[in-house]
This record gives sequence, C-alpha cells and structure tokens, in this order.
Amino acid sequence: MFNLLNNEEVEGKSRVYRLTNALCCIFVIIQVAVVSIVVIGRYVFNSTPSWGEELALLCMIWFSLLTVSLAITDSRHLKMTLAEMYMPRKFNLFVAGINYIVFLSLAVFMIVEGTRLTALTVGSVLPGLKISGAYLYASVPVSGVAMLASIIGKMIKREAI
Repeated sequence: MFNLLNNEEVEGKSRVYRLTNALCCIFVIIQVAVVSIVVIGRYVFNSTPSWGEELALLCMIWFSLLTVSLAITDSRHLKMTLAEMYMPRKFNLFVAGINYIVFLSLAVFMIVEGTRLTALTVGSVLPGLKISGAYLYASVPVSGVAMLASIIGKMIKREAI
C-alpha cells in the first residue's frame, strides 16, 4: 500500500489506484514535513506556525480516507476468514454478495453526502490555512469515488471484498 518507490507493487494496477497511491504518498510526506516543522518550532524556537497543525490534520484526513480504496483493491482490510473455512460455499457466496452491497452503499453514501457536506462548507474558512473548509471535506466524496472504482474493479475480476 502507498508504495510510490516500489513500482512492482503498483505495476499492472488501474490509473485510479496509481493516482490514489501517489496522492497518499504526497499527503504522508507533507504531513511528516509539517509535523517536523511544528515540533522544531515548538521546542527550538518556542514558536509554531499557525497553519502547521491544521495542514497536518488536513493531510491525515485525506490520507486516511483515500487509503480505504487501496486496502479494498489489495484485500488488505480486516475481515473474518475463519468462518469461511467452515461454512458451505453457497453461504459464503451469499455473504460475499452482502459485502458488495454494504461496501457499494458506503461508497455511494460517501459520494452523495460528502458532496452535500462539501457544498455546505464552501463558505467556511479554516483559520490556520485561510482556505475554504470545502478542501477538507472534499476528501469524503473523492474517497467515495476511489472506493467505488476499487469495488467495481473487484466485481469485474469476480474477487471477494
């Protein structure tokens, strides 16, 4: 997951996956740099930039939501597999279908409600960064679209979520 330097892991993946992976790498790098600046500022210069913690939080939120789609694509999310070993195949197929419905519903919910939330926050301003709050909340519908692409990719390949 989010391995920009190791092309073997990203090779053969969709454009959406590669773009999401690159964005996650960028957000982590920015977050580490900003947190370092804040820590050095706090303990060395006794002064921190007003935008530091807010930018780190913004990057963390985008990173956290975007990595869900990478986890779905790579099947790296938490799931119970013990029950699958002891249940009949038909039951496992039924559960897989329910999983698809739940994941698709979550992705669509994130897209629809995240878009509404983003529209509501266009007028608000993040005080430290002095940018629209919509930039923070846009992570929800964007992540929903990335999740939807990952789920559809799994459906096309007939892989379980």
